[in-house]
Amino acid sequence: MTQEILLAAPYRELAELAEKVKKDIDVQFEIITGNLDESWEKIDAFVKGGGKVILSRGGTAELLRERLAIPVADIPVTSFDILTAISQMNRKGIKKIAFITMKNIIAETHLLNE
Repeated sequence: MTQEILLAAPYRELAELAEKVKKDIDVQFEIITGNLDESWEKIDAFVKGGGKVILSRGGTAELLRERLAIPVADIPVTSFDILTAISQMNRKGIKKIAFITMKNIIAETHLLNE
């Protein structure tokens, strides 16, 4: 049976986390890893094969939404995720940190000011 849900993971760590989640929930989904250049053919085949929804994040989700007629749901990045990444860099002695991302990733960053 073809899966109805696809997680398009732009990077390996997200795919690995998804594999762990898959073991704990009663929802089956396919996982494809890589940027759009690397994974477009597989994503296109998923849609043409009857796929119903795609989960992704950041620029990948935004581009998929522009290119596809099926729903694309964002995997959100929370303010906590951003603070955790900054904290990890800080513990390594890195003090000058720039955060550059797509606009759909930074939707909650206003919370960092609170």
